[in-house]
Amino acid sequence: MKRLTGKVTRAITMIFVGLLIVTSLPGHSAITQSAAAPQPIAAQTATPAAPAPRVFFEPTRVAPTGAQPFAMILCKFAGAGETWLEVSEVEKLLLGEAGVDAYWREASYGRINLAGSKVVGWYALPQDAAAYRTADGADMDLYRLAADCTAAADADIHFPDYFGIGLAFNQDVNVSSRGGKACLDLDGWSHCYGAFWLWPANSRNRSVVAHEIGHAFGLSHSTAHDTAEFGNVWDVMSKEGQWWPDPHYNPMPQHMIAYAKDLLGCIPAARKFTAAGGTQTVTLERLAQPGPAGYLLAQIPIAGSATHFYTVEARRRMGFDAQLPGDAVVIHEVAEGQDAPATLVGRAGEEARFYAGSMWRAGQRFTDAAHGIIISVDAETETGFVVTITMD
Repeated sequence: MKRLTGKVTRAITMIFVGLLIVTSLPGHSAITQSAAAPQPIAAQTATPAAPAPRVFFEPTRVAPTGAQPFAMILCKFAGAGETWLEVSEVEKLLLGEAGVDAYWREASYGRINLAGSKVVGWYALPQDAAAYRTADGADMDLYRLAADCTAAADADIHFPDYFGIGLAFNQDVNVSSRGGKACLDLDGWSHCYGAFWLWPANSRNRSVVAHEIGHAFGLSHSTAHDTAEFGNVWDVMSKEGQWWPDPHYNPMPQHMIAYAKDLLGCIPAARKFTAAGGTQTVTLERLAQPGPAGYLLAQIPIAGSATHFYTVEARRRMGFDAQLPGDAVVIHEVAEGQDAPATLVGRAGEEARFYAGSMWRAGQRFTDAAHGIIISVDAETETGFVVTITMD
């Protein structure tokens, strides 16, 4: 799905000051940052000045750590009838075996969890779904949905106890799920919460929920080499939700890419290699369930830049990565400052977004002749790969 532009974006901007909404994966979305977005806020830290009511997306600036509980609220539109989803089912999705909490614990190497999350509902909204659409009818008024849904649940939730707010609704409205932040005045505290919005088509999909919580933490999408924003099979923040079947609760989310893990503070400095010129050989350990030795990320500056570089990571089919298309070295080109900064690098003439062309294996070499960079995959180890990086 493409980003919303032109008339749609202008209509949304008229409703929320500085608000721009973009779509994410097919059926999933992030909310892009506005120029007037509030300053970054650490979880459970009060804002010096009350933020303006709005929804927006902000890239990670304060890396989350420890428990990041979400208040998950189930709301039903007036006249919509069936609720079809039990509170116990959502609790299982979030906190059950191999649920979203387990995913974030594994993907962050124990740095982030959802302990303390609570599921409540169903609550009746004051209006039907049509009344919550934007003026041009093309989208949903996310702020009004958040305001009315949290107001309905206020007696059962003390919102300052939570990092984020998840909102699930009982009627499909032909728009994407969303993730980002929502600035609300709740229980005497004006604060910008991590937030996501789900519809029936994706409320049971734990991979979608993991993706949208990634947006709430400030993670952006990545893209495939052909600029397909939903084509990077190695990243839950791009092509999530495709790994079927799964014995637990809907498709299994794969890990986020190493660049995203680094943004979240999950990769220790000692396990990040930064190339400094010449020829260097390093051992990369797999991203999922890594052993105690080896680098988790190699970063190669392009033309000496600190914001434009290649990243190199090892992916093996373990844990939440068990259903990846194969074991391989994966390379991304990162240009920070873009909406989707990381682009999957595939071999020339091959379709990187469909598995094979983006898997770099022993004996294969990536060359950026313009910048004098060569990445050679020398060998496969029991739990990773050996690569040689040359910078002329």
